[in-house]
Amino acid sequence: MDNIDQVKGTILIIDDDFDFANLTTTHLKNHGHTVYVLNEPVNYLSFIEEKEIETVLLDVMIPAANGFDILKKIRHRFPSLPVIMTTALQSAHPAVTAMKIGAFDYIPKPDSDDDFERLNLVVRNAVSIYQSTKELDRLRGVVEKKYSFSNIIGTSKAMRDVFYQIEKVAESNINVLIFGESGTGKELIARAIHHNGPRKKGPFADLNCAAVAYNLIESELFGHEKGAFTGAYTQKAGKFQQANGGTLFLDEIGEMPTPIQVKILRAIQERSFERVGGEKKIFVDVRIISATNKNLKQEVQNKNFREDLFYRISGFPIHLKPLRERIEDIPLLVNHFIQKFSKEMNKQVVEVHPAALTALKLYSWPGNVRELENVIQRAIVLTDKSSKKIHLDNLPLEIQNMVQNEDYDSTREMLSSIRIGSNQMPSFEEIEKRVILEALTRCDGNVTLAAEQLKIGRATIYRKIEKYGIKAK
Repeated sequence: MDNIDQVKGTILIIDDDFDFANLTTTHLKNHGHTVYVLNEPVNYLSFIEEKEIETVLLDVMIPAANGFDILKKIRHRFPSLPVIMTTALQSAHPAVTAMKIGAFDYIPKPDSDDDFERLNLVVRNAVSIYQSTKELDRLRGVVEKKYSFSNIIGTSKAMRDVFYQIEKVAESNINVLIFGESGTGKELIARAIHHNGPRKKGPFADLNCAAVAYNLIESELFGHEKGAFTGAYTQKAGKFQQANGGTLFLDEIGEMPTPIQVKILRAIQERSFERVGGEKKIFVDVRIISATNKNLKQEVQNKNFREDLFYRISGFPIHLKPLRERIEDIPLLVNHFIQKFSKEMNKQVVEVHPAALTALKLYSWPGNVRELENVIQRAIVLTDKSSKKIHLDNLPLEIQNMVQNEDYDSTREMLSSIRIGSNQMPSFEEIEKRVILEALTRCDGNVTLAAEQLKIGRATIYRKIEKYGIKAK
């Protein structure tokens, strides 16, 4: 909380002292709090849950029950809920007992304005800490949900294999190397591994090795001491130190300069390093997840990447296939992005027109999933407020042309092959075989997608493939 004086909470008073309960209620309400009172501890656990209580004021001495027993039950059911014990006694022994059980504080019941102000300060502190804890839990839940396996979209065999690998490797501390073209979601995979593994409560630090200038990358990784170089006005912690106890994600590690590769290798091997301009060893416990769009084995052969570092970071390799090789995932991804951006833009779009979906499937997607996301976002911007579908004309021209060119080329080819009255006119079976072969070629051998493009059933296309002796995946 930025200003403790502005903190307002929902308070429950459990006390059989009517005078104290009434005075305290009036005082706390004057400071903006919402206050409830239970003069007997009846159904207090369900009351706390129902009213979303943020702090409890609990009397130590309640005739109907033991205050410490109530404290234990509240702590068990609501571990982070602050409970302030109040008493008319001056003995220190109950205070010690209360604090051991887990009371937020133990205070004498106030009998003056100054005492009530002190009580209000304790209440505000308790509410502030509780609200901050709840917000932290909420944000942690958002992060864990965002990087859960369910948010990595795909049902293709390639993606099922990736899910299996992530699930297994997340449980360990082995270093991971993710291969994939730009835009395939390498960072999402890295974060999913971190947030579903034993280090999820630790930090996740990341560095795009291709985005940092050569003369700054060492400082970014290892930090620097004050005065280490011109412009180093203060001491700085690097990514290795920031990731201590968690995960360091090195994106595009194939762009790492060779001299820095040596220092990274040493830091991984020794679990320690020195800041730029420093001599003191800093010890860290870091898991390394790296990613690259390069063939690192080829880079090793070309002497552009150190072989010893390659084997250090590639304990568990994961290969992400480009989107053009898992076309069956496109409808799922499109639906995911439609839901995401329709909600953000307050649009009514819920689906994509079949012609538009066909064009999206035929496009080669050099920018992979990131490009598809941008295309769907742009398409939803272009839709009318009342439109429920993304239409072909909402897509970029190069994607629209995939359908137009396909229709034109197919028609031209078919017309050029069929000449009414010509002795060279092909048979129906020849045309049918040629069309199936073309569909399989365009769909990279994917029989299911080819059947969809031809608007025939899978059983039908399989019969035709067998009939014509066509080799298919």
